[in-house]
Amino acid sequence: MLDRVQFQNFKILKNVSCDLGQFTVIVGPNASGKTSLLEGIHYLSQLIPRHTIDDIDYLFHGSRWFDKLHSADGSDAMVLACFSDGDETNFKTSTSQTAVDRQRLEDSGWYGGLVGKTPHSNEVSFEPLRDGNKAAKSIKSLAFLHLEASQLAKPSYSEHENPRVEYSGEGLATVIANMKLGAEEDFESLKAMIRRIVPQLENIRINKRKTTTYRKEIVSIRNENITTRAPQVEMRDALVFDFTNRKGIPANHLSEGTLLALGLLTVLHSPARPRVILLDDIEKGLHPKAQKQLIEMLREILAKQPDLQIIATSHSPYFLDFLQFDEVRLMTVDEEGYSVCGRLENHPKFEKWKDELAPGEMWSLFGEKWMTEKEST
Repeated sequence: MLDRVQFQNFKILKNVSCDLGQFTVIVGPNASGKTSLLEGIHYLSQLIPRHTIDDIDYLFHGSRWFDKLHSADGSDAMVLACFSDGDETNFKTSTSQTAVDRQRLEDSGWYGGLVGKTPHSNEVSFEPLRDGNKAAKSIKSLAFLHLEASQLAKPSYSEHENPRVEYSGEGLATVIANMKLGAEEDFESLKAMIRRIVPQLENIRINKRKTTTYRKEIVSIRNENITTRAPQVEMRDALVFDFTNRKGIPANHLSEGTLLALGLLTVLHSPARPRVILLDDIEKGLHPKAQKQLIEMLREILAKQPDLQIIATSHSPYFLDFLQFDEVRLMTVDEEGYSVCGRLENHPKFEKWKDELAPGEMWSLFGEKWMTEKEST
């Protein structure tokens, strides 16, 4: 489990440190760095299995190149770091030849780390990752989700032995189909939990649907190469739902909130469940009553799976009302336009109001600007 993350010169996160618990929810105004913080953790998880400079160059390319991720006026190294029980793993970039102590890395018995220059002349380094490094181990099994109802509802197909729900929700039907076939107990638990949000639900079924996709092909006509779109017919898994008064309802007829809750709960129940889940807009599409039910279910899952960690963003004070104060982190921007991160319980008047106000009420009352005012005094 991650105890803390730290970022320097990464996008809007010029110098941000955020401590984390098993369940942490980050709130704040738009463009305050909430999603960037999740993205930074995700980048680290993708870097763990990469071993060469070419691997790094492949990950950071196009709009994700270092110069575009680096804080606009930053001249120092860009640093992404995470910590777990005293262990650390981090990634650094710099234009300076002396920024990396190569010999220290070579002598430290590192594995999975790297040091060198990318083809674009940025020097990069990984901190040593010894066997058993808890920080690297935690983020190696990670899912970053920003679920969209339209993607969750789509028929899907996967050649992977252990399919997973992707970033926007693609693949949900195939993951549930695999659960029904090979993890029936997990599937029944999933169905019982989604019924707590939608009591009228009786069953979740999988139908096979013929889907036509198109792939690019290059054909040669009179010595001239022409790109065409060739149709390809596939049989895909499609979700169908039975309700008390209606049967055979296709997934794209369900409400946004039902699909989003189903997507998250499927990730948490699937055999390929990650250790760390990053979730953007956790309460999206859910009625306040359903938000409360979702948190209750998440707490049950977290209690049964102590190695699981959920780090989420939210915009809803109603959602925060169902949390503990120590589960809430605030983000805002300072006068220079860079992120500031802090704890709601660090507000100067927290002790006075903690027994009178719920977390969402306190956030609505005090906001986040007090964090920058405190720094300036």
